[in-house]
Amino acid sequence: MRTPLLAALLAATAALGDARADAGGPALAGVATVIDGDTIEIHGRRIRLHGIDAPEAGQTCRRQSDGQVWPCGRRAAQALQALLGRRTVECIPGKTDRYGRLNARCSVGGVDIEAWMVRQGWALAYRRYSQDYVDEEAQARGARRNIWSGTMQNPERYRRDQATARRSRAVTDCERTPRQSSASAPGRTPAAENGCARN
Repeated sequence: MRTPLLAALLAATAALGDARADAGGPALAGVATVIDGDTIEIHGRRIRLHGIDAPEAGQTCRRQSDGQVWPCGRRAAQALQALLGRRTVECIPGKTDRYGRLNARCSVGGVDIEAWMVRQGWALAYRRYSQDYVDEEAQARGARRNIWSGTMQNPERYRRDQATARRSRAVTDCERTPRQSSASAPGRTPAAENGCARN
């Protein structure tokens, strides 16, 4: 017969197991390599920082004070690198996204990395997936820190625009590719070799 204490211990153990399953596996820890302002890599595993969206590596912003364009995407990555240094980063994993990256909440030296990036004005609260850092974003906006010091295209919109531009260039390249060439392999046109569908 189970005692109340044993029953409580069994229930706690089961709950811990469920929590680990929901989290997506055991915690990850190690020195991180910064990929960009919201992505790191630990032990070869690509990790997307939970609930935030930073400017893309090639993205620029414009300061309101002097109208100057500056590389906010690169600066966001540099700020993240400065925070992490060579210290051990600890991450609690969640789900894997469509790009194979592990979505995770991460900290370094007891500091919530995602909250720090948003509070310092290096990333937005990624409201599509989480409301966790909305307050930190409001603080950064109010203080006009970094990306909020002027104008910036929303990173998600920037990615969509870049994808559209790439598709447009691909169509243009296909349209410019000649249908026939003596240098092509028998039965294959340059368009087919470049991945362009032609009737």
